[in-house]
Amino acid sequence: DINAKSFLMGYSDNLYVSENNIYITYRKNLPYRYYQQEQKEEFYKIVVPLLPSDAQNKINAIKENNVSLYEKWDRISSVLEETYNRMGEKEKRDLFNRIGEAVEEYEEKILQERDQTIIQKIKINKGEITYDGRGKVPGMLLNQFSMDEHDGYFRVATTSQFWMRNKGSIQFNNVYVMDSDLKITGSIEKIASDEQIYSTRFIGERLYMVTFKQIDPLFVIDLSDPANPEILGKLKIPGFSDYLHPYDKNHIIGIGKETGTNRWGDVSIKGVKLALFNVSDVEKPEQVDKYEIGEAGTDSEALRDHKAFLFDKNKNLLVIPIREVKEENRYDRNLGQRVWQGAYVFNVTTNGFKLRGTVTHVDYYEEEYYYWNSPYAVRRALYMDDVLYTISARKILMNDLEDISMVNSIDLPFEEYNYQKYR
Repeated sequence: DINAKSFLMGYSDNLYVSENNIYITYRKNLPYRYYQQEQKEEFYKIVVPLLPSDAQNKINAIKENNVSLYEKWDRISSVLEETYNRMGEKEKRDLFNRIGEAVEEYEEKILQERDQTIIQKIKINKGEITYDGRGKVPGMLLNQFSMDEHDGYFRVATTSQFWMRNKGSIQFNNVYVMDSDLKITGSIEKIASDEQIYSTRFIGERLYMVTFKQIDPLFVIDLSDPANPEILGKLKIPGFSDYLHPYDKNHIIGIGKETGTNRWGDVSIKGVKLALFNVSDVEKPEQVDKYEIGEAGTDSEALRDHKAFLFDKNKNLLVIPIREVKEENRYDRNLGQRVWQGAYVFNVTTNGFKLRGTVTHVDYYEEEYYYWNSPYAVRRALYMDDVLYTISARKILMNDLEDISMVNSIDLPFEEYNYQKYR
C-alpha cells in the first residue's frame, strides 16, 4: 500500500531526507516594505539611545502618549530639531557619524534577512507522513550537502549575498543549528567575507566547509554544542573543492579545481584537482597530497554530481570521469584543446593518490566526432568482485580492477541525434 499526502509549499531548491524526517527547502526574497513597520521600532532602539539624555526622556514620554501616530512623530520631530539646534558643530558631526553607523548596521541586517531559505519539515513515523513545522535561516543553500540532521538537530550552511549603496557587494557565509521545532539554537555568521561556499560536508559533530574567492580555505567547525558552534581551524591553499567525501574520521577527499594567477594578477582556473586532507589536528588541518589532471577547461561530472564519484576505502579505490584538456592556449583566458574523455582510476590511501590507470570508450576523436553530449562519454563507474565497469550511453566496458586491463565490453543500443559538429 502507498501512503501519500499532498502539501502545498511553493517550489523546492534542495531536499534532505533522514530516517525520520524529510526537509524541503526553497529560497525566498522578502520585499523591503515587509520591514517598514519594524523600522519605526528600530528608531527607538537604535537612534534614541544615541541622543542626549533629556531628548531621550522626552521622546520616550511621547511614545507612551495616547495620541495618533502622526501626532507622535510630529512631536518627536520637534524634539529632534530642538536638540540639534543647541548642539555644537563637533557634537553634530559625532552624532551623525554614530547614527550613520547604526543605521548602516541595521540596513545590513535587513538585507541579510530578506534573502532567506525556508525549511519545511515532514515527519515520517511508522509509514505515516505528517507536516511537522517550518523554519527559516538567512542566506542560500548550495546543495543537499549543505544540510544535515544529527541527534535531533538540523544543521545548515548558507551564503548571504546582497548589495549596499555605501559598501557595494557584500558576501559572507553562515552556519546555523536548529532544534526539532526548527528554531535556531546556535550560529556562526559572517564567515569568510567576500567568499562563497563551494562545498560542505557534515560528519557527526563536525562540519567541513570550503569557501573560495582567490584561495581555498577549508574550515573545520565543531557542532558538538548546538548552542555554540565554533570554528576550530582552517587551511588556506590555492584552488577549491566542489565536493568533499570522507575517507575516514581523520581524512577528507576533495575534488575541485586548481587555481593560479594570470599575467593580469587575476585568479585563473586550471585543471581538475584531487586533494587529501588530514584533519586529525583540528586546529591545523593539512593537505597531505594532491593530484592534478589536465589544464584549464578540464572537467569532471563528479564536480556537480556525487553519484559520479566512486570510492571504496577497503579496496583503496577511487574512480572519477574526466574530460581532459591539454596544450593550453598562450592567452591565459582561453582554453586549450579537448584531447581525452574517460575514467581515471586511483589507488588512494592515507598517504595520497596513485594512478592505477585510465579507461576510455573511444581512443581518439574522429573528424565527425562531436564533443558535447558524446554517447561515448563515461558517466558512471561501479565494480563487482574484481571487475571495474565503466558506463557510457554506447558502451559498458569491463576492466580488471587491479591492472585495469580490458576484460570485455558490451555495446548498448543508442539512437543517434544529429548534433552540430564541434571541435
